[in-house]
Amino acid sequence: MAEKSAVRAHGALRRGAVLAAKLALAAGLVAWLWRSGRLDFHEIARIHVGYALLGVVAGQAVVLLVPILRWSFLLKAREIELTARQIVQIGLISYFAVLILPATGGQEAVRLYYASRVSPGRGPDILATLVLDRFIGLVGLCVLALTSGVLLLIHTGSPVVIHILYLVVALLVVLGGITVFLLRAKPKSLRGLIERSAAMTALFRSLEAFRGRWSVLVTALTLSCVAHFGSCASMYLGFLAIGAPVSLVEACAITPLVTLTSSVPITPLGLGVADVVAEKLFSMVGALHGAAVTMLVRAVTAIACLACGIAYLVPVPESVTEKNPVGED
Repeated sequence: MAEKSAVRAHGALRRGAVLAAKLALAAGLVAWLWRSGRLDFHEIARIHVGYALLGVVAGQAVVLLVPILRWSFLLKAREIELTARQIVQIGLISYFAVLILPATGGQEAVRLYYASRVSPGRGPDILATLVLDRFIGLVGLCVLALTSGVLLLIHTGSPVVIHILYLVVALLVVLGGITVFLLRAKPKSLRGLIERSAAMTALFRSLEAFRGRWSVLVTALTLSCVAHFGSCASMYLGFLAIGAPVSLVEACAITPLVTLTSSVPITPLGLGVADVVAEKLFSMVGALHGAAVTMLVRAVTAIACLACGIAYLVPVPESVTEKNPVGED
């Protein structure tokens, strides 16, 4: 018992140290941006409430709500019978938990915890929808960046855009390859390794159940592109709000790369890291104040995630009657 307590204490200390290091890195990057003149908080403070700022709020609402709809579509495909209220509430709680408790293991871990409590016995199927949802989201992000990048290249002919496109294509190939690997039937040698773990066997069996279900996959990918377009629109309108407009095509080509850096858990909400990347990439196409606009959009997101805490205060409804999962007796 004492050993378990010591292990838990050590784990908590390690997580606290990692979080402190991430916060220190974020603070250092933000301080560097501010001292170098690349980030001016006065510009953000001077923004007036108008159509552009309201558009940023609307764009971030799309960013938060459409992925919940995408996840619900994948849950339905596996016949995991959560109600619309349960799915929305769990999704909102995950946004709040990741903001307040960045050491919780990500929004997928929070959703898995709550959904498994509501739908006991369906843990591997729920985890499969979350894994697939994550990769489809990233693939959709790259598809949007590639499409917008090609349009920007046609418009400007800039060699900088070509370099950005090379990066996007490389990411798309890697992410697409991983997604295909997750869905396809595994060779005997690999299946033998997987079958050593009952949990991994159940997870990959559930993932492979999506193979060939093109209507499900295409719909999920389309919803992913819609959600990420909301992020691009928020950045575009953020530049308008701050008085340094860019074209929508430029915003759609660069914002996905900024979003990718935000999704890497280097700092909470990508604080500092995404701002540096945005400042650099937008300056490459002649746009100023990329860091300030990123900070503005993040502030709107943070406020929205805090508001999601209301869902945490209300108990998630109890489980409903389950049907047999697809592909199982």
